[in-house]
Amino acid sequence: NQVRFHNNEISVSKSWDELVVDFYFAKGKKVIITSLSTADEKLLRQAVEGCLGLIDAVKEREDYAPLPEGPFRYPALAGLYDKRLAELGEEAADLVEKAINSALEAGAKRAAGTFYYGEERISVATSGEAEGEFSRTRGELYLRGLANGESTGVGVTCGTRVEDLKPELAGKEAGEYAKLSEKTVSVEEGRYDVVFGRPALGVLFDWA
Repeated sequence: NQVRFHNNEISVSKSWDELVVDFYFAKGKKVIITSLSTADEKLLRQAVEGCLGLIDAVKEREDYAPLPEGPFRYPALAGLYDKRLAELGEEAADLVEKAINSALEAGAKRAAGTFYYGEERISVATSGEAEGEFSRTRGELYLRGLANGESTGVGVTCGTRVEDLKPELAGKEAGEYAKLSEKTVSVEEGRYDVVFGRPALGVLFDWA
């Protein structure tokens, strides 16, 4: 499910069902990973054959780790599924409104962003005879507060349960950072201590 908002108002709300099949192939220390959004057996077989035909040309990975050997089943983890979050419905708009209002109160003039939420069922099976499956819910709210001109701030909240989500805090952070970024100053070239926020650090981790 997705709720998008801009100029302090909800603009789009939509839901969808999706099936994704992920493949992980390893030969020696060479790895290929691919993903398809289909259950068509013919297309899945073609993807497997294509990857097996390419794997010899792939460079070995320095961080390669072999798949664990089974047979065994992965243990269940508590706290991953929240029925209330899975069936959030109109309450999703309430959470978005709380984030928007908090951003405006903290100094932003406008707020925009996206709230994703829903449930997933994940199954895993390996050639090493390890298997597992579980269900989980998730909610992710990304909000950008805008002050004047190019002055912006970002707030984020996420979790697997409704009680984990803090929309007011995400809105407050976005509004405060937007307000603070109006007061830019020039600094001399040199070395400085830097505190990275979660959005910036998340981008760095993605590229690490």
